[in-house]
Amino acid sequence: MKRLLLTIMLLISITTLSTAQSKFGTGINAGIALPNGDFGDVYNLGFGGGASLTYDLAQEWQLLASAGYYRFSFNDDLFNDFLKSIGVNETVDVEAPLSLIPIMVGGRYFFTQGEFKPYATAVVGIHIMSVSAEDVKISGQTYDVNTTETQTKGAWGIGLGFLYKVAPKIHLNLDAKFNGNSSEVSQTTSSQEGDTTTEETSTSTTTFITILAGIQIQL
Repeated sequence: MKRLLLTIMLLISITTLSTAQSKFGTGINAGIALPNGDFGDVYNLGFGGGASLTYDLAQEWQLLASAGYYRFSFNDDLFNDFLKSIGVNETVDVEAPLSLIPIMVGGRYFFTQGEFKPYATAVVGIHIMSVSAEDVKISGQTYDVNTTETQTKGAWGIGLGFLYKVAPKIHLNLDAKFNGNSSEVSQTTSSQEGDTTTEETSTSTTTFITILAGIQIQL
């Protein structure tokens, strides 16, 4: 009798565990990163993506941890325009991409429940930024540089998005986020009037907008 009761209890436990929905989820995404301000003048459109882990606190609230990778190419046009403004008639091609790794934690708030679930999100964490100067081409002549500078800055992000259910445990995920950190980006412009050359320098912190699409899977 005891063995029968234990067998029944074990079967009930296994059935309960197999039918219970996990509160954990995972996701992957990819998309574009649009640099703003001085950062947008110095670097071009970036590309990248990342992976995330989620935990459902309640129907409306979800914890989020994520890591990603983005790559921005250097804006040669800005550099060449500056050289022309100071009278240097050379064409320069700079290979100095910026790599950015965001490691973030935060949460989502879902406005509605159902197959379509719009949400607001906020995250904080760090951005690991690395600039690798590989080579410089001046009027067709290539010069090797091979130097790298890396820094880690506190970071944040706020945005909106939505999940759309396409299968019992699979959602499409689309979000747009405004991101920033405390790293400063500077640029210098120059103008000449007669024998007088005037230079102006502007500085702002690093900000960019990410627009990402991917899938989220409930575990």
